[in-house]
Amino acid sequence: MGNEKQKDFFQEFLVPELPGILAWAVRGCLQWREQRGLHPPPCIQNATQGYRQDMDIIGAFLDDCCIRGHQYSIRGQELLRRYQVWCEELGERPLTGRAFSEELSRRGIEAKHRRFGTERVGITIAGFASAQTTTE
Repeated sequence: MGNEKQKDFFQEFLVPELPGILAWAVRGCLQWREQRGLHPPPCIQNATQGYRQDMDIIGAFLDDCCIRGHQYSIRGQELLRRYQVWCEELGERPLTGRAFSEELSRRGIEAKHRRFGTERVGITIAGFASAQTTTE
């Protein structure tokens, strides 16, 4: 569309509709405030949840490489190293050590501070399960 055609279109079709467009926007804003945010339909919520699960790199690492159980523990640095190797093998960019640690804590994987460093309780790397048990 040329500049003149755009101007003509705007003048002929949009200008008369501006009061209605503004009223629609204000009604939407009031509804949004009343509902305290947006509430997408279930199909959108399901798609969003699926996307988040697909993008959950830490969750995939835990599922692929770790075993959970109260009898297990592992040094935090060892778990971080295995996570970094796993990311490298998949071409993923790993979180920083701090972000990884925070994410583990957010997921309920407890950190205990020991003489030798931080220990993650309730988890170990698959294959190390027989050698790694909690030291209380």
